[in-house]
Amino acid sequence: MDTIDVYKYSFPVVGGDIRQDTEEHSILLKQIYGTAFSIGSGFFLTAAHVINSASKHEYYGIGQIENQKWLSSVSTDMETITDYDIGILKVQNVDCLEMKWNNITLPMSQKVQSAGYPYSYDNVNIVINIRAFSGYIVSTPQFHSLPGKPSVYELQFPCPRGLSGAPLFKPGNSPKIVGMIIGNHSTEMLVYSDKEIEEDTNNKTIVERYEALQLGIALQANSILDCHFKLLGCSLGSHLKKHQLI
Repeated sequence: MDTIDVYKYSFPVVGGDIRQDTEEHSILLKQIYGTAFSIGSGFFLTAAHVINSASKHEYYGIGQIENQKWLSSVSTDMETITDYDIGILKVQNVDCLEMKWNNITLPMSQKVQSAGYPYSYDNVNIVINIRAFSGYIVSTPQFHSLPGKPSVYELQFPCPRGLSGAPLFKPGNSPKIVGMIIGNHSTEMLVYSDKEIEEDTNNKTIVERYEALQLGIALQANSILDCHFKLLGCSLGSHLKKHQLI
């Protein structure tokens, strides 16, 4: 990653339960379900499937590090758009920074980076680890696995569980958001097939072997800017323009 304080830009989306074994109001963290980043006015963008998983708990919100200690802030509202697998959380009192966006489709082989919280919760040592990823854009297709068929970036690096919702950066002196991670996509190819027939029973056995290409997937920024959120009262693009982020 370029030299930026990623803890100010990328935040874990947490889910937990209210503890009943203490008089203090505290939360028992169950899991980190993804990553989110600020788009201004207390709103955080992430993947819809991240919100859907985290919101099944009594408590869900945004984690942040303060004085080398992890704290969390509860989400007071949320909204998802499943056709594009995006959603927003309303969370107050998070010490965060917003990065500007670049809504131009980047070419293949462009270097990109991301940072988030895949498999980051160590429940043995009770620590949360942020992880950074770097690689290249492999392709820029439409993603037919989502009803909205958004334009995406296929990425050279894998995007494990927990990285969903993380911003995809174009590196440089002034890194800019070019998309949002939503997961992985696997394409299989049959590379071997063999058929055997037993003479006595006439049973047929077919043995097949496949190879798979697995790539990270990120929504292109320009494919989600027209998505309208009731909580924002406008489209994502209009909200970003209002906050001078695009």
